[in-house]
Amino acid sequence: MSWEGPGFVDHHVHLLRVAAQDWGDNYDLSDPESIAAWHRSVASKRSTPMDEHAPLGPRQDLPGMLERGLRHAAELGLVEVTEAGMTDWAYLEALIDRRERDLLPVRVRILVASGAADINRMSRLGDPWLEVIGVKLYSDGWLGPRTCALCEPYADDPHSDGVLFLDRDELCRRIEPYAEAGWTVATHAIGDRAIEAVLDAYAAVWDEDCAAAAPRIEHEATAGRGVRQIDATRVARFTGMVAGSS
Repeated sequence: MSWEGPGFVDHHVHLLRVAAQDWGDNYDLSDPESIAAWHRSVASKRSTPMDEHAPLGPRQDLPGMLERGLRHAAELGLVEVTEAGMTDWAYLEALIDRRERDLLPVRVRILVASGAADINRMSRLGDPWLEVIGVKLYSDGWLGPRTCALCEPYADDPHSDGVLFLDRDELCRRIEPYAEAGWTVATHAIGDRAIEAVLDAYAAVWDEDCAAAAPRIEHEATAGRGVRQIDATRVARFTGMVAGSS
């Protein structure tokens, strides 16, 4: 399959899980309190949402389910997507099946969820239509359920400043093996406290090589609105791509 023409690129999707109807998280997405309780439970185990997703159960036709999801994306005008946290290697196997049959309707880039990532298993495919590009980490919660990590308590919840899953030191520990192997690192960070932790970790791991390594901050929703007003020049210096998909 080939494509010549204009189209959109989405650098942050969860298309594979939606296409496979993979609802493996232990919360009700329509209930902020349920999400907040789950985030706090995950943090109490010193884990993150990218480490806790349940394995993908059997699917009668996983390759076909993913193909249909990707075809819908193509119908909407997308020519390339980046899956922001592949939670099971069965997804890649299914995508390879579609690629070998020349049935991938859009190009797919994959960030492997930290819970599924294995530095010894990860390898580049060298295929312009299907490629593993790196690892996805998760530093804090979400804005809606009031779990993104802030430098000061929430105005409407003075007893909470959110949930920080990974601080600077833990981020460094997790990032270093992937950085050494040349993989892209993308980290979910919405609150200003989380963004600062990620920037500090990126600076510690890559230093002056950070721009060339182009690690990513996903969402960065409070960078211009948080208490500490994250310095945009620092973000530009220590990251290559920011997915502002909040």
